[in-house]
Amino acid sequence: MSTRCTTHFVQDGQTEAIIYRHCDGNPKYAGRNLIDFLFQCQKLKDTRLDDPSYLAARHVVHLG
Repeated sequence: MSTRCTTHFVQDGQTEAIIYRHCDGNPKYAGRNLIDFLFQCQKLKDTRLDDPSYLAARHVVHLG
């Protein structure tokens, strides 16, 4: 059976985007994946990364 999870992208206390993962949602895996993604984002010179919707879209691409 797969482990489902959601990742919420929040700004100013408001949820702006949610990513649903049907499998591999275990915090040990999904959490590590999210941390790796955020570390990679720190290296980018993209000024749009402060937009939660854009960041969520980038994370979906990263997962693909």
